[in-house]
Amino acid sequence: MTLIGHLIIWGTLGSIIYRYFKEKKKQSDIDNYYRLEFKYAEDEVIESVTQTLGVDKAELLSQKKLWPGMPKSLVEYIMGKPDLQNGESSIGNEYETWFYGEYSNRLNNRKYTFQVNIHNNIVMSFKDLPK
Repeated sequence: MTLIGHLIIWGTLGSIIYRYFKEKKKQSDIDNYYRLEFKYAEDEVIESVTQTLGVDKAELLSQKKLWPGMPKSLVEYIMGKPDLQNGESSIGNEYETWFYGEYSNRLNNRKYTFQVNIHNNIVMSFKDLPK
Protein backbone atom coordinates (compact mmCIF):
# COMPACT_ATOMS: atom_id res chain seq x y z
CA MET A 1 0.00 0.00 0.00
CA THR A 2 1.27 3.47 -0.78
CA LEU A 3 1.99 6.22 1.69
CA ILE A 4 -1.14 8.07 0.49
CA GLY A 5 -3.28 4.99 1.22
CA HIS A 6 -1.88 4.73 4.75
CA LEU A 7 -2.49 8.45 5.36
CA ILE A 8 -6.10 8.15 4.17
CA ILE A 9 -6.75 5.15 6.42
CA TRP A 10 -5.12 6.75 9.47
CA GLY A 11 -6.85 10.05 8.75
CA THR A 12 -10.25 8.33 8.54
CA LEU A 13 -9.56 6.34 11.71
CA GLY A 14 -8.48 9.51 13.52
CA SER A 15 -11.64 11.28 12.37
CA ILE A 16 -13.85 8.41 13.60
CA ILE A 17 -12.11 8.37 17.00
CA TYR A 18 -12.41 12.17 17.29
CA ARG A 19 -16.16 12.08 16.50
CA TYR A 20 -16.67 9.24 19.00
CA PHE A 21 -15.06 11.14 21.87
CA LYS A 22 -16.73 14.39 20.86
CA GLU A 23 -20.14 12.66 20.93
CA LYS A 24 -19.30 11.01 24.26
CA LYS A 25 -18.43 14.41 25.78
CA LYS A 26 -21.61 15.89 24.32
CA GLN A 27 -23.67 13.11 25.95
CA SER A 28 -21.83 13.68 29.23
CA ASP A 29 -22.66 17.40 29.05
CA ILE A 30 -26.34 16.55 28.43
CA ASP A 31 -26.37 14.12 31.37
CA ASN A 32 -24.82 16.77 33.63
CA TYR A 33 -27.40 19.33 32.47
CA TYR A 34 -30.31 17.03 33.35
CA ARG A 35 -28.74 16.13 36.70
CA LEU A 36 -28.51 19.83 37.54
CA GLU A 37 -32.08 20.46 36.35
CA PHE A 38 -33.34 17.57 38.49
CA LYS A 39 -31.45 18.89 41.52
CA TYR A 40 -32.89 22.37 40.94
CA ALA A 41 -36.43 20.95 40.68
CA GLU A 42 -35.88 18.85 43.80
CA ASP A 43 -34.72 21.93 45.70
CA GLU A 44 -37.86 23.78 44.58
CA VAL A 45 -40.10 20.95 45.82
CA ILE A 46 -38.37 20.91 49.20
CA GLU A 47 -38.62 24.70 49.47
CA SER A 48 -42.33 24.54 48.63
CA VAL A 49 -42.88 21.85 51.28
CA THR A 50 -40.92 23.96 53.79
CA GLN A 51 -43.23 26.92 53.16
CA THR A 52 -46.49 24.95 53.18
CA LEU A 53 -45.92 22.06 55.59
CA GLY A 54 -42.96 23.20 57.69
CA VAL A 55 -39.28 22.50 58.13
CA ASP A 56 -39.78 19.13 59.84
CA LYS A 57 -41.79 17.76 56.89
CA ALA A 58 -39.29 19.17 54.40
CA GLU A 59 -36.51 17.38 56.30
CA LEU A 60 -38.43 14.09 56.09
CA LEU A 61 -38.96 14.67 52.37
CA SER A 62 -35.28 15.39 51.77
CA GLN A 63 -34.53 12.07 53.52
CA LYS A 64 -37.11 10.35 51.27
CA LYS A 65 -39.23 9.30 54.27
CA LEU A 66 -43.01 9.00 54.34
CA TRP A 67 -45.24 10.39 57.09
CA PRO A 68 -48.96 10.10 57.88
CA GLY A 69 -50.79 13.13 56.53
CA MET A 70 -48.53 13.69 53.54
CA PRO A 71 -50.09 14.35 50.11
CA LYS A 72 -50.10 11.29 47.88
CA SER A 73 -48.24 13.21 45.17
CA LEU A 74 -45.21 13.31 47.48
CA VAL A 75 -45.39 9.53 47.89
CA GLU A 76 -45.08 9.24 44.13
CA TYR A 77 -42.21 11.75 44.21
CA ILE A 78 -40.35 9.67 46.81
CA MET A 79 -41.21 6.13 45.70
CA GLY A 80 -42.28 6.46 42.08
CA LYS A 81 -45.41 5.02 40.57
CA PRO A 82 -46.84 2.11 42.53
CA ASP A 83 -46.62 -1.41 41.15
CA LEU A 84 -50.34 -1.85 41.92
CA GLN A 85 -53.13 0.56 42.85
CA ASN A 86 -56.43 -0.54 44.38
CA GLY A 87 -59.16 1.97 45.04
CA GLU A 88 -62.78 2.46 45.91
CA SER A 89 -65.03 5.47 46.30
CA SER A 90 -68.12 6.35 48.24
CA ILE A 91 -69.88 9.68 48.59
CA GLY A 92 -67.20 12.20 49.55
CA ASN A 93 -64.54 9.57 50.22
CA GLU A 94 -61.89 8.03 48.05
CA TYR A 95 -59.77 5.19 49.39
CA GLU A 96 -56.63 3.92 47.69
CA THR A 97 -54.05 1.29 48.52
CA TRP A 98 -50.72 1.48 46.74
CA PHE A 99 -48.33 -1.45 46.64
CA TYR A 100 -44.59 -1.39 45.94
CA GLY A 101 -41.84 -3.99 45.61
CA GLU A 102 -43.59 -6.55 43.43
CA TYR A 103 -42.21 -10.08 43.43
CA SER A 104 -43.48 -13.61 42.76
CA ASN A 105 -43.69 -16.11 45.59
CA ARG A 106 -42.89 -19.81 45.19
CA LEU A 107 -46.43 -20.43 43.89
CA ASN A 108 -45.83 -17.70 41.30
CA ASN A 109 -48.41 -15.37 42.90
CA ARG A 110 -47.74 -11.64 42.79
CA LYS A 111 -46.78 -10.26 46.20
CA TYR A 112 -45.55 -6.88 47.41
CA THR A 113 -43.13 -5.68 50.06
CA PHE A 114 -44.67 -2.28 50.95
CA GLN A 115 -48.19 -0.85 51.25
CA VAL A 116 -49.45 2.75 51.46
CA ASN A 117 -53.07 3.51 52.50
CA ILE A 118 -54.52 6.76 51.18
CA HIS A 119 -57.80 8.51 52.03
CA ASN A 120 -58.88 11.55 49.97
CA ASN A 121 -55.35 12.05 48.57
CA ILE A 122 -53.72 12.00 52.03
CA VAL A 123 -51.51 9.20 53.37
CA MET A 124 -53.19 7.57 56.35
CA SER A 125 -50.71 4.75 56.98
CA PHE A 126 -47.95 2.68 55.42
CA LYS A 127 -46.21 -0.55 56.32
CA ASP A 128 -43.74 -3.19 55.26
CA LEU A 129 -45.50 -6.38 54.23
CA PRO A 130 -44.32 -9.83 55.35
CA LYS A 131 -42.67 -12.07 52.80
